[in-house]
Amino acid sequence: MFSFPYDWKQPYRWRTNLQRNLPWILVGWFGKGFDCEAEGGEHQWYNINNKNSGCYHCRVTREAQLWR
Repeated sequence: MFSFPYDWKQPYRWRTNLQRNLPWILVGWFGKGFDCEAEGGEHQWYNINNKNSGCYHCRVTREAQLWR
């Protein structure tokens, strides 16, 4: 059964949700979006290397610990 934990009104989150529910062999078909904020959404940050943050849903990275 599919799990839909994301707000479908946020841009690009449907891609992340779809990737979580597909077999690993198919995940590479869906890339990340370009910029959540440019599309009216919010970023959800993760730790890249303890200095930089990346958004789970788009290609944006920033020099800061925004995941905290």
